[in-house]
Amino acid sequence: REIRRNPIRTLLSSLGIDTIGALAVAPVAPLERLFGVAGRVLPRMAEGEGGGPVVPYYESAAARSMGHEQTLESDEDDPARLGQHLLLLADRLARRLRREGYAGHVVVLKLRFADRSTISRQVSLAWPVDEEREILRHAHALFARHYVALPAATRPPVRLIGLSVGHLVGTAGVLPLFPADRKQRNLVTTRDRLRDRFGETVLLPAGVLRLFRR
Repeated sequence: REIRRNPIRTLLSSLGIDTIGALAVAPVAPLERLFGVAGRVLPRMAEGEGGGPVVPYYESAAARSMGHEQTLESDEDDPARLGQHLLLLADRLARRLRREGYAGHVVVLKLRFADRSTISRQVSLAWPVDEEREILRHAHALFARHYVALPAATRPPVRLIGLSVGHLVGTAGVLPLFPADRKQRNLVTTRDRLRDRFGETVLLPAGVLRLFRR
């Protein structure tokens, strides 16, 4: 029996493009010949630039965003320590998104400082995310740009850290395009099943475990 292939994947494969990473560095001219004007933006989309909530083949999400916040026991200005809290938040948030069948086009970082002033910074993504590694990657970039980059002498201590994903879309019936992505998705699904059966702490990230050893 003939297996029907994804036409977009077939076209990309004809150019030797089989991963998102390869698409990100692909020359624009061949893509434009195959996809027209859309070929100009495909490499940028693969890098996670631009985009928005319009994804025609997804069903709309009832919820507009999901997030988690953590009020710290004491004011904290150590970027490494705050990064561990980010990891914990990304893990919890990704689990919740997948459990409820959503992914999001916007990652939002919230920081409340010791003086109660608050900042919120976000990045819009072309492809919706629901895995902790992708959420964390974008959260770390926001954290580095808007907090770690500040001079240490003027860096305000943080009292609350929050992470959310917005512009949600439903993920029912949506499958990864490339083999490497499908393999990663299978690993995530297996990990979710183990945690559903044996509890959240059975497969926590190593960086999160360090938070509980203090």
